[in-house]
Amino acid sequence: MSDYLQEIEVEYQRIRGRRGILKPLDWDLADRWERAGIPLGLVLRTIETVGKQFRRTNPNDTINSLRYFESSVESAFAAWRQSRIGAPEPEPETRSEVEAALDRLAGSLDREDLPEPLISAIRNARDIVLALLDSDLSETAIEEQLEPHRAQLDLCIGLSLPTDVSDRLKLAIDREFGARLTVDATRNLLIARAYKHFGLPQLTLFEL
Repeated sequence: MSDYLQEIEVEYQRIRGRRGILKPLDWDLADRWERAGIPLGLVLRTIETVGKQFRRTNPNDTINSLRYFESSVESAFAAWRQSRIGAPEPEPETRSEVEAALDRLAGSLDREDLPEPLISAIRNARDIVLALLDSDLSETAIEEQLEPHRAQLDLCIGLSLPTDVSDRLKLAIDREFGARLTVDATRNLLIARAYKHFGLPQLTLFEL
């Protein structure tokens, strides 16, 4: 599970005042928010605000689906995007984290436990990130430029995962989530855990 989805699950349970698993459609919704680039902080603040309003007007009821927050989150995101139109692009606050991630990528090139195809993919990814950070592109534009390269590295990570490790990770995901995740969400979760298995950062400016 990505940190993004995990944080949403924790906040959803907190605002409901009880533990409970997210339904498959809820996982799909949270995954869609993440892929749409909706900032996690915006999602969490919206869930908290809307949840408090619900409790004030419905003290004896409980929110039973993350979808209750869907329109509010998407409206808040639209307003956030509108507020940024015409504003100067801020300096990336995560630059030091990006540079630290690049150091990790560069350091992994000398590791003997990584297969050669993965080493080549990492070297290519490192060079691409360095070139993009040296460009005049905005963070959003950089993220868009990274997308095909991230997908290529994701594929190489998945193919480099030993069969026994892949099977173990898939079994753990199945035990943890059962049928709650879509095929795409399951694949994304497997890829995220494959990165952790190899001790590598994922190739995205907003996660690095």
